[in-house]
Amino acid sequence: MTNVALVLLDDAGAGDAGVLGHPILRTPHIDAFARSGVRFSAAYAGAPNCSPSRAALLTGRAPFRTGVYDFLSKRSGSMHLAAGETTIAALLRASGYQTLHLGKWHLSRRGAGHGFAPPHFGFDHSNESYAPASQLVAAFGGWLRGGRRRGAPFFAYLALWEPHEPAANIRQAVADACGGRHSWGSSGGLRGAKGYVYEGGIRVPLFLQWPAFTRGQSATVQTPVHLWDLLPTLVEAAGVPLDADTRGELDGATSAARGRLADAGHYGGQCTGGAVVCSEWKLLAGYGDTPSRSHGPAPGGEVTEWLRACELGRAELYRVSHDPTEAR
Repeated sequence: MTNVALVLLDDAGAGDAGVLGHPILRTPHIDAFARSGVRFSAAYAGAPNCSPSRAALLTGRAPFRTGVYDFLSKRSGSMHLAAGETTIAALLRASGYQTLHLGKWHLSRRGAGHGFAPPHFGFDHSNESYAPASQLVAAFGGWLRGGRRRGAPFFAYLALWEPHEPAANIRQAVADACGGRHSWGSSGGLRGAKGYVYEGGIRVPLFLQWPAFTRGQSATVQTPVHLWDLLPTLVEAAGVPLDADTRGELDGATSAARGRLADAGHYGGQCTGGAVVCSEWKLLAGYGDTPSRSHGPAPGGEVTEWLRACELGRAELYRVSHDPTEAR
């Protein structure tokens, strides 16, 4: 059975590595990983901010269906990942996998009485830590050497806090070089940034290695893929069957030629709207007034019904294969 390590960089943008053309960052390990595996040049996050994108990645579903449609904060009320959601960890654990979560969670606010810890969603162990990446990677190494059962496959989810909050000793240097400080990564020259459904807000780096198949060879996949495709893809790669009911609840798919990709949109902040990518075309549209936004909060079901009935406006159409910066 295949071991799976999934590493998530918080708010990493489409240009946040040397191999992606960043003019300042030196990322030799990421570069080497990308050059000896598969790079997805048109990968999309579940949302242009933190919590809903994590929900989409772990559940294979559009975030507004999971109960998380904006980032969790003191203003998000009772919003949290719904108790009945099925995650990658839960599916693999049910088939004998050991499951580990290290790092940021951001899908509950249990101190305020809202939501559930990672073990509720299939993780055997979780430290829910905002520690620097170096400490989390060291903890993962320690778990590999002495914290797991030998002979049993594992699924490890490392959710790092960088570059959303870069290490303190480099933060000011990067800010000075880039002309200002903000808590997200580089868009790689694409339009928009965190909080927007333009390419700069939802297109993200995605690299894959599967030694038994990639064998150190590099390849680039230009077909659009979505982070909610990871659940069915990883579960299939692990040889774990999905029953018809579970598969029917997913928005993700294993086929790269899936045709249509719908971003779950964003409610509030800089942008209130959604985007759909279909092959080389991308359609954006603004939403009307949202139902209480995250400050209410509105239950996930209410948001789903509202999306079905809302009137869209401010439509924009781009041929992103020829116009990746969405300039015309």
